[in-house]
Amino acid sequence: MEERQTYRLYALLANTDNIEYASTQRFHRITACYVLVFTNEEMPADAIEISADEANHLTPYETAWLRDCALAIALEAVQSEDTAAKTMTMLDRIEKALQAQAEQISED
Repeated sequence: MEERQTYRLYALLANTDNIEYASTQRFHRITACYVLVFTNEEMPADAIEISADEANHLTPYETAWLRDCALAIALEAVQSEDTAAKTMTMLDRIEKALQAQAEQISED
């Protein structure tokens, strides 16, 4: 079974080292004052995790960027073969349950 990954939003000061680090991450947003990184990896010690409450104070552009990151991750999960196989198994079980229920109704 595939392990569920937890992504978190982090903020870093916009300095050369942090910008270089962020550039190696898939989801990053660099501004003149700070850097945002959305990742499931460990972050440098000077990174500050942004809580859900604090995320409510993001700019509309940052909120849209974060939404795009989450959407990309969700789409990849849905498109994976493992997810497709699980979906087919679930649909098969639903079909069998509906058939059994229909047979029971027709017997009554």
